[in-house]
Amino acid sequence: MEAEERVRTTLKYLKAKFKQYYETTPLHLPPRFGRREYGFIFFDGGYIQRHLAFSSEADLYSFLRSRLPSHIYHSAAYYENPGAPTMGEKGWMGADLIFDLDADHIPGSIGMGYKGMLEAVKDQVIRLIDEFLEQDMGFKSSEMTISFSGARGYHVHVRHQKILILKSHERREIVDYITGTGLDIDFIARSEPFELKTYKERSRTLKRLRIPTPSEPGWRGRASRGILRWVDQMSGLPEEEALVEIRKLEGVGQARSAKIYDTLFKRLGREQALERVRSGVLDFLPRAGGLSIAAQGVNLMKGVTDEPVTSDIKRLIRVIGSLHGKTGLMVVPLTRDQLEDFDPLTDAIPPIYSHETIRVHIQKGIETDMMGETFNLKRGKNRVPEYLAIFLMCRGMATLVSGTHDEESEETV
Repeated sequence: MEAEERVRTTLKYLKAKFKQYYETTPLHLPPRFGRREYGFIFFDGGYIQRHLAFSSEADLYSFLRSRLPSHIYHSAAYYENPGAPTMGEKGWMGADLIFDLDADHIPGSIGMGYKGMLEAVKDQVIRLIDEFLEQDMGFKSSEMTISFSGARGYHVHVRHQKILILKSHERREIVDYITGTGLDIDFIARSEPFELKTYKERSRTLKRLRIPTPSEPGWRGRASRGILRWVDQMSGLPEEEALVEIRKLEGVGQARSAKIYDTLFKRLGREQALERVRSGVLDFLPRAGGLSIAAQGVNLMKGVTDEPVTSDIKRLIRVIGSLHGKTGLMVVPLTRDQLEDFDPLTDAIPPIYSHETIRVHIQKGIETDMMGETFNLKRGKNRVPEYLAIFLMCRGMATLVSGTHDEESEETV
């Protein structure tokens, strides 16, 4: 009964804080506000209520304060009749191009911890913006809206006029480009003739493997930089560890891995090997080994995004400025410059959350970072700052404790 009471008290407390937030904090509503569909998830149930539209911002705020949703979404698409009950009746007019990068998409993110995952996914969103959207595709920063998702990643909205009418398969091709999906390795590493050998009446053309130089545009230069990165990584490993990694390359067995290692780091040496790669030649390696290294260069430089989100022209995405119901953190708008120093565990905490401590019951021991501090919490009753308590309660890791102060069963943080 005590646990059930804590759950009810927790829900009441969170609703009150969300209401306070929406009464005092304006949202960053999307362009063409009235052409969007809106969707909501509530504290009382996990279903999403969608197919809603609002004729004015005042109507939306009135809805929020009366219904108190835990999650707020708007459509990436624009519709003639956004409030129609079926997708077929809405009249699709176009859609923003949305990129969703989440910690789950980052290779090796398991075991990093929440703070580490957030740092890793930020590095990837910076790569997405700088290398792919701006450098390769030519989008300007003024045509992009960036936001922290409120939980484990970031969203990028692109609103260039020419991409609004792209259909799903065209958007999927953009994803394939970013992730290097289907990239032909022969486009990266090409066999080219460089000498004609003649013996008696027979002629033979000698070929060498040519790769791009790092300064070339698009995927060719990117793959070259990946090859340089891989060679540099291998040069820093002890021989046995390097051989293990080289054997992981596709089509490379034990004998070939030893030959590749000997060529790169015994015959040539690190600096000469890197210089040969920079010059665009892999003729010092067997063709099969060179192709395998070129493919690894591609793998190291692939971008990251959630394909279903980007290709879905009817997707709902979080409203910027809203609260994320599973963390209590804000969906924060960011510029590219702000992204560099943005710390979600400080900068996404709503100002209305206080530093005053409140009592919570922790489900199991946890170590977490927030507001520049590390908290080591034991299972059971603890006193923690309100901003941390809300975060833990939204994540289902803690419940609010009411009643008298119990010094013996309570940890003070």
